[in-house]
Amino acid sequence: MVEPLYLNTVEGKKKMYLGDCPEDFKTILSREFRYSSIQSVVANKLRIAEWLANFFSPEMLRELEPFYSCEPNTLSDAFGYLQTKYTGKRLSLNDFVGYEGVKKHFTTHICPQAPGLDSLRSRFGISKKENVLLYGPPGCGKTLLSRCISDHMGVSFVHNPKAVIDSSESVFRLFDIARKLKKAVLFLDDLELIVKKRVIFSLDESMTNYILSQLDGHCAEDEFVFIGATNYPERVDPAFYRPGRLDNIVYIPLPDQSSRKQLFEYYLKEKPLSGIDFTELAEKSEFCSCADIKNFCHRATHFCYLKSVDKGAVVEIGQADVLGNLKTYNPSGAQWFDEKCNVEFGPFGELFSELAEDIKIYKDKRRKDGAYA
Repeated sequence: MVEPLYLNTVEGKKKMYLGDCPEDFKTILSREFRYSSIQSVVANKLRIAEWLANFFSPEMLRELEPFYSCEPNTLSDAFGYLQTKYTGKRLSLNDFVGYEGVKKHFTTHICPQAPGLDSLRSRFGISKKENVLLYGPPGCGKTLLSRCISDHMGVSFVHNPKAVIDSSESVFRLFDIARKLKKAVLFLDDLELIVKKRVIFSLDESMTNYILSQLDGHCAEDEFVFIGATNYPERVDPAFYRPGRLDNIVYIPLPDQSSRKQLFEYYLKEKPLSGIDFTELAEKSEFCSCADIKNFCHRATHFCYLKSVDKGAVVEIGQADVLGNLKTYNPSGAQWFDEKCNVEFGPFGELFSELAEDIKIYKDKRRKDGAYA
């Protein structure tokens, strides 16, 4: 059994307890210490590294070393990201169901892993650092895709869903962590809330200018991949669409029929089924997001589970159980396209040609259904 770790404070007047397991260590670091306490961590980093070596690999500890001189919150966050990378469940692009074209685009253009590719990139003078914007309807897995990409690349996934609403300091800390880790994917969701269009001077501009500076050329030596995501690309400040900033703009559309079929199969896998026609489900779920389909399957599963409890025997999930949810639901994708039908994308509208095409298809479909005069 590993002994708890106690460290002398800088003043040497008392000992500082840092836990008897890694989870305690992270929890204690997350608390607000006096400045002298983080000095104690810096002064005793060799002892801490020796203690952590009982739980983690030398590779992880080498990546953690640059953070010993940081404030407790930064050290704690970095420790958590590395813990997930080295000991958490690893995802693959197969965990992002469907979307074969999108996945192929990432593996061949943005984060290829072919042998000898580093030398080929160097030969053509192509930077390892990529800036990516994922945009499209809500509920289509932009966060999951980013996590799958980071695991595919074998790097840390730096993401704090609360950073957008917490403070600018939280976002600054994410960039600092990604820069020190070097090999990482830094993911910011709801990007339009952080870098909204600048109309008049406001405090929001400081965040917009900061992130612009992070994406500009003087940070070209950074190796981390930046991925931003938004459901509202028209609300992002146009400066981000100028060359050299978000050069990889990737549309994550609603799942097509093939992807919808795969999603129904995935979420109903290993459930007790009776007469399920996945092709029909895919055909009748047009304009549904991945989250919608997950919800349909969950509700049908829960409904049949409750019937099984009442009956005292397994009641299998049938076609009608899933279709019943589809018939009474307004797909979230349709709601999103209704919003986008009258949106002006301005001088950078050509960047969103795939969305423009989908909007046209949506309008034509709704017109045929009598939704539009």
